[in-house]
Amino acid sequence: MLCCVCMQLRPVFHFLYPPVCLLCKDFTASTAPDICQTCQAELTQILEPICLTCGIPINTQDICSQCTQQAPLFAEARSPFLYKEALKPLIHQFKYGAAWRIGNWLAQHMADLAQNQWPLSKDYSIVPVPMHPLKHAIRGFSSAHY
Repeated sequence: MLCCVCMQLRPVFHFLYPPVCLLCKDFTASTAPDICQTCQAELTQILEPICLTCGIPINTQDICSQCTQQAPLFAEARSPFLYKEALKPLIHQFKYGAAWRIGNWLAQHMADLAQNQWPLSKDYSIVPVPMHPLKHAIRGFSSAHY
């Protein structure tokens, strides 16, 4: 019930408080309120072919040379975007500024990626990595609890 009310009030809320881009802070269209089209174009989306282990874009083989030379301590890793200049401030704001709106945006992109690339079965679990208690006390929140 509450969600229906929120959805109906969203246009009023956007009129009173127009959405701003998470990166450049310019006003955005209410149809895509998180990232403006200009900033979205600056984010480098990771497309196949990718390394089956670390998930970085590659050209030829199934596993990149870095993972072949030294196997990482994880089985698989994926990201919807390359960690480049446009994405770095978003990650930083979420990790150190408790920016929940950014967390929602990142979580939605990760969920979309997981749904498309990882058909999860009962044998898989996705778990957050806990933060050291001292670091948690300094930051004031943990993205793992998000």
